[in-house]
Parts: sequence; structure tokens; C-alpha cells
Amino acid sequence: MPPPEELNSRDRWARLRLLIIGQLLAAPPARGELKQRLIELSRQTWRHPIRGGEVRFGVSTLERWLALARRSPDPATIQILVALKPLYDAVGIERIQACIGEAVSGHGKAAIEELAGQTAALLNGQSIEPRFFQRQIAFNCLPRIDVLLDNGYTENEMEVVWATRRILADDAIQVNPTAYLMPVFFGYCTVLQVETSRPLDAVGARRLLERAPGVVVMDGRKAGDFPTPIGAVGTDSVYVGRIRQDISTAQALNMWVVADNARKGSANNSVQIAEVLVKTYL
Repeated sequence: MPPPEELNSRDRWARLRLLIIGQLLAAPPARGELKQRLIELSRQTWRHPIRGGEVRFGVSTLERWLALARRSPDPATIQILVALKPLYDAVGIERIQACIGEAVSGHGKAAIEELAGQTAALLNGQSIEPRFFQRQIAFNCLPRIDVLLDNGYTENEMEVVWATRRILADDAIQVNPTAYLMPVFFGYCTVLQVETSRPLDAVGARRLLERAPGVVVMDGRKAGDFPTPIGAVGTDSVYVGRIRQDISTAQALNMWVVADNARKGSANNSVQIAEVLVKTYL
């Protein structure tokens, strides 16, 4: 990143916004100490990057920012809804079936190290013993990767249901997710079956997605013209391919959605939320 004096006004203002949100989200305080942490943060002064001078933020403003920033959904829901929101706005959606392939990075550094270590060991003819995951993850897929709830779904699967209804403000929408863990370091991929409220064919869906912000459609007829997790790594876009009419039921579409879970699914989405919060409440 260039030094402050080489940044334009917009970039310097963005840096200040990210710094403030970072202060809010980094090193969460112990239980019962949040209010004091917000008070301390509100007393700090920040150099205004455009007009000059100092600026402070009240505790109530910081509380609103923190509460909203924490509502950032999980990476799987983010990529699903970035792809489906244009369809939802155009024709409505009654039901979503989602089969979500998760990369190990969604579970942190220890999960990445486990996949790397197991892969290296097995390629060198060595035995392994799972430590972080309950079963071998290298060259394997795990169909249950979180706490199992009473209804038979895992907690991260139900988070997709809850977050989808919350973000779309639609408690009537039906969501049926299944999540599994892939032996991949970064990149989530999701197979979607979407039942729409009003008719929409694959051509119409493709046109809506091609105009949607943050979406890249890779759905040509040429061999290899489809998105993959490795191709999405390091980018901020949500990639959509295999768009087609469902042949098993009327008024439904199938598609394949891919995104970098660490970048678009976490970091970039948090930054975008932070920018909206600052724009709305500053």
C-alpha cells in the first residue's frame, strides 16, 4: 500500500474507515467489558484525511457499527445470495436447494495445516492421524463439518437458512442446505437448484446475472468455460456457471456458484459492510 501522502482523498478516507472498523472488530473484549472498550474508542481522535482537523465518534454510533458489522453472514450464504439476489428481485424465489462444498480455510489455520500435512505425508507413503478433523481430509470429503443439531442439520447449514431469510427479509423462503468439506485450501463452490415464484428461463437468468454487480458469468459452450475454486482464489467476484433449466420440475433453475471464501466471503464483504456503515452513520 502506498504511503498516506501518495493516496488520493478517497483512498485516505477509506483507510480511516477501515482503521476504525478494524479497531471495533479486532481483539474482542471479555464479557462485560464491551461498553468500556467502546467508551475508550470513542475518546480517541482521528485525523480527518480530507478536511483536516480531528474527529470523534460517539458510543452509540460505535455500537450500531459493531452490531451491524457482526451480522456479516457466513461465506457460503454470501456467495449464494450475491448470485440469487438479481433473480429474487426479478421473479421472486420460493425455494433454494444448496449443496455447499467448503474449503478447509473456513475453519482456520489449524485446518489448513492439517490438510497440508496429511497431503504431504500420504504422498510420501507415510501414515497419518487426524487431529483437527475427526476423519482424514486429504484426498477425501467430509459430509458433516459442524455441530449436529436436533433436526439433523449442522449449525453451519442452518446458518445458511437463517441468514438467507434475514438478508432477504423473507421468512417464507424455503432453504434446504447440505454442506460438506473438500480437500481444498481456498474457495467455496455451491450447486444450486432454485424454484422461482414466476417463470424464468436459463437465458433470462443468464442475462440478469451478467448485469449483476460483483457477478462474473462463465457459462459458455466451450470446454473448460466454467468456474472452479482455484480460479476464484484472490478475487472479489462471485462466479456463476452451468446455468440451465431444471428438467425434473417446472419453474426451476440449476447453477454452479464459486467464490473465494477468505476474500469475498469474509474480508471483502466485511470491508463493504464497513463502508456502508460509515457512509450511513458518519
